[in-house]
Amino acid sequence: MKDILNVATIISATVVCIKLLIWGIFSMKTALLVMIGVVVFVAIGNPFAKLALSLIAVYLLLMSQAGFSMEAFSAALTPIIALLVMLVGLYIILRGLFR
Repeated sequence: MKDILNVATIISATVVCIKLLIWGIFSMKTALLVMIGVVVFVAIGNPFAKLALSLIAVYLLLMSQAGFSMEAFSAALTPIIALLVMLVGLYIILRGLFR
C-alpha cells in the first residue's frame, strides 16, 4: 500500500509540473528539477516531505488557477481549506469505522 501511495504522489506532482510546463509557467529545466526532487523526497520516505510536496502542489495549482494574483489566491484558498478539513474528518471517521 505504501508503494502505491508513493507512486500516486509522484504521478500527481508530475501532472502538476506538466500542466505548468504547458501553460508556460515552468521551463523544461525547472519542471525536470521539480520532478526529480519529488522522486528524491518520496524515496527518502519522510512523511513530512510528502506533506510538504502535497502543500506545494496545492499552492502551485491554486496560484496557476488564480492567475498568480494574491487576491484571487486568497479567495480560492478558503474553500480549498474547508474541503481538505472535511476530507480529513471523513477519513478519520471511516478509519475508525473499519478498524
